[in-house]
Amino acid sequence: MKESERILENICEKILARNKIKIILIIALLSFILISSFGCTKPEIIEETTKEEPTEPTTQIETYVEELSGIRNPFNGTEVSSEDAIFRPIAVIVENSTAARPQTGLIDADVIVEIVDEGGITRYVAVYSSKESEEIGPVRSARPYYAEIAKSFDSILAFFGASPDGYVRVVQLGIPDLSAAADTTGNSGIKAKARHWRDSSRVAPHNAYMSITSLREDAKAYGYNLNGGISPFKFKNDAPESERGEEDTIIVNFSSPTFEAKYVYDKETNSYKKYLGGVAHIDRISGEQIIAKNIIVHVTDISGPLDQYGHIAVRTTGQGEALFFLDGKVIEGKWVRNDYSEQFKYLSENDNEVKFNVGQTWISFLATLDRVNSTSY
Repeated sequence: MKESERILENICEKILARNKIKIILIIALLSFILISSFGCTKPEIIEETTKEEPTEPTTQIETYVEELSGIRNPFNGTEVSSEDAIFRPIAVIVENSTAARPQTGLIDADVIVEIVDEGGITRYVAVYSSKESEEIGPVRSARPYYAEIAKSFDSILAFFGASPDGYVRVVQLGIPDLSAAADTTGNSGIKAKARHWRDSSRVAPHNAYMSITSLREDAKAYGYNLNGGISPFKFKNDAPESERGEEDTIIVNFSSPTFEAKYVYDKETNSYKKYLGGVAHIDRISGEQIIAKNIIVHVTDISGPLDQYGHIAVRTTGQGEALFFLDGKVIEGKWVRNDYSEQFKYLSENDNEVKFNVGQTWISFLATLDRVNSTSY
């Protein structure tokens, strides 16, 4: 063997020897890591780690609460003596133009859904089950999407007339209707069924009123089932005061300042005082300010005007973004409704059903989250 070849062979042997040492060191290091990670870890420690309380307030609200037990009204969560004390909800279409303010009876509703209508004016679908409100109004006409929302509660729908397609939609969905005005188009087969009265101190059409007591009597006379109803809500206890948010002001911009809805959180009572158009939203008879326990912002497709009358279209099935305000905090999530025969489902970002506080809930249908501002959001 040549001298140069011997030198080269010696160099290769030295390199190989050094690499063997490195390989051995690497194997030893990997073995140490594996043993440290798995060999000495008890399952109990892993379990404790998963139970640590999260720092995000939204997760804290939706994860660590239990659903209330007992027999409860499914629309506001109050405990009742028996199932017989739960009445099928009646949904009433209530006006919100300036001539209709202050309204009567909204303070008694379990759920109020607010949606922009023709000309940027909003109307309410007020759902009643727990209280026999003796005066509600002013009552106004229905639209297809009001009927679809009423259907989501399996409610009896009370209204004062409707757009032509509104009448048709009520019949298509098989909703028990109590209309104070017959369908003059003759297309739907709806007849005048609901008792009502006019308030002479106000100008028509902003002066029609109904009562839940009379509506239930009318419903019984027409053979409607007074039991039933479906609810999107699960209920919980209020958060302890130490776990509530400090302050929150929620502003919902439907169209113009005249129809701006504002909710101001009160930590002590764990509720939200409602304002309308910059002033306290009060009940006409009692003079009391409306107080909400839960506020839902429900984002969906809203389009229009569709015709010379300014009618619009609102999507009420599928899914979309949602915000849930309660306990002075906010949960980000979504709403889901696969079919018109189903109720809405309100889910957190983790697809858990959101649990709400016992009391009145306000739901705002909006086209985009840009129309809502909040201290907590």
